[in-house]
Amino acid sequence: REELSELGILGRQERFGLAQQVVDELLRSRLKAQEEELARPPAGERSYSVQMLQQLQPSGENWQSQLQRLKQLHQMKQQEMKATEKRWQEAAAECQRQSCSPAVPQLVQRLQQAVQLLSQHRDLKAGPLASVFAELQDFQKLLLKRRALENIVSMAEKTDAAREAVFSYGSKCQDIHILDLLELCTQLPPRSKAVGMKRLRFIMEPLRQNLTQELAEQLQRIWPKEPNSKVPAEIPGRVLELCRRLAEAQRVERELRRAEAAEGKPGGSLPSDDWPSVALAAPLVARFRHHFCRADSELCRMDKPEWAFRYLTDLLSDHLAELDSWGASPELSENLCRSLAEEARLFLRLRMPLLAKDEGGRTLLYQTLQQLVKFHASMQALGGESCTQVLMEDFDTNRPLEELSSPSPTRPTREGGLIAARLARAVRGREEEVPLGFLDVFTSADASFITDKLDSALQSSAWRVQPVDAKMDGSPDIFALGTLLPDLLERAAERCRCLATEVAQGSYCKLVLAPGLRQSATALKQRWNDLADPLKAPQEVDRLLETLQELCVFLDSFSLARHIVAACDELRELQVLIRKKLLELQAEDD
Repeated sequence: REELSELGILGRQERFGLAQQVVDELLRSRLKAQEEELARPPAGERSYSVQMLQQLQPSGENWQSQLQRLKQLHQMKQQEMKATEKRWQEAAAECQRQSCSPAVPQLVQRLQQAVQLLSQHRDLKAGPLASVFAELQDFQKLLLKRRALENIVSMAEKTDAAREAVFSYGSKCQDIHILDLLELCTQLPPRSKAVGMKRLRFIMEPLRQNLTQELAEQLQRIWPKEPNSKVPAEIPGRVLELCRRLAEAQRVERELRRAEAAEGKPGGSLPSDDWPSVALAAPLVARFRHHFCRADSELCRMDKPEWAFRYLTDLLSDHLAELDSWGASPELSENLCRSLAEEARLFLRLRMPLLAKDEGGRTLLYQTLQQLVKFHASMQALGGESCTQVLMEDFDTNRPLEELSSPSPTRPTREGGLIAARLARAVRGREEEVPLGFLDVFTSADASFITDKLDSALQSSAWRVQPVDAKMDGSPDIFALGTLLPDLLERAAERCRCLATEVAQGSYCKLVLAPGLRQSATALKQRWNDLADPLKAPQEVDRLLETLQELCVFLDSFSLARHIVAACDELRELQVLIRKKLLELQAEDD
């Protein structure tokens, strides 16, 4: 039996006992689950508030006393709410009574009181206190006169001190508060104000020269910046302070010019150059001119304009970083960019007349203009639009290459060429020569370049067959002119965007882009006319139409197409004309 038990073979009694044990455990577990279910809190919110937890916690206070205390607290809150409600009703009733009560009688009463007070005041002024009021008014006038005289004396003393400081040897003009002097002069009576303005005018130019000289002395050892050079810690603060004083002096100068213009005096135009930036740029300009504007300098070469432009870009970039490290204002850095852009413009003024006169040096002119476009992009990255406007001002205004009194190149008669231009008709009716300007040289050079490229391509390569999209299977074929012309126009558009004014861009497009577009349209029209029977050359006609379609699609998205509307319309009219002629030939053939 023991062996059978070890093997898991039990007898009847053992199996009954084991089954009874299993049933007992099952019933006990069910009974325990029922007890736990009865002891579980009812369904609902399982979380309790802080007050409820405090009530549930065992404490020494009886629950009956706690309940009684809560009832008393509830009664007190109800009484407070009733009292508040009563006060609210009383306030509302008072507001309603005030809003409905007549206000006119009160207004009349107050007006009567005001009339009585005014009558008493009039009686006092006309009665025994009249002399007192007169004396008070006289005293007030005397105070105003005294204040005006004190301001006049202060103006005279301060302007005299400023004049002595300006003209004395070794003086420090940083101690002259020029803005305070201007504010003091504006508070004076008209005649005294005019005298004060004259005194300020007398010291303005010497003050500017002295401040500029002091700034140059501070910059002498550190500006232009040398490689591996160390700047003394006290110099940047002095330099920025002198720049601030110069800016204040320029503000006073502008106010003086405006005052003189308002009085009708010939004070000249307002100063356009920024005095602090001009003083900062002076050493940099001197270094640049030493290298690139001396005839005996090895760097002054007509065939290497990129050397000068690259030097200016590096020079400006290094010194802008230096100013940033000093904590200079963004306005000062921006004005320094404009000053060096002005120097680059003067550099071009020296070279452009020579390049325009040299008929055989067209390559040098193209190179200079190409490097100018690259330099324009660099200056725009450093100084923004205001900097590039200064750089391209001669081109935007089409400034004459030479003075009107001196012999100058004349403009051409062919649109787009180097001598292309309009002749100005004089008042007396005779034609006079118009001097050649910077924009004329720019447009004529680019127009000649596009014309030469198209002339060369139209001889052979422009009619080479190629797919519209080489990456796409089954792409229609077009002539190479359909991609050559957009490429030329896009490159010219990049150069046109260097011009800042809309007028200059319009002139460029009419003299450069429009002739190239018309030249291409003429070539395509001639290609169509050379077909003896278009219906017998369907492939040639398809290529011609696809080329025109490609050009029209390009012009629809071309940003400068608004300036060459007439030339664009000619190309679209050619496309419509060819399609119309094909329909007529097909109708006749049928």
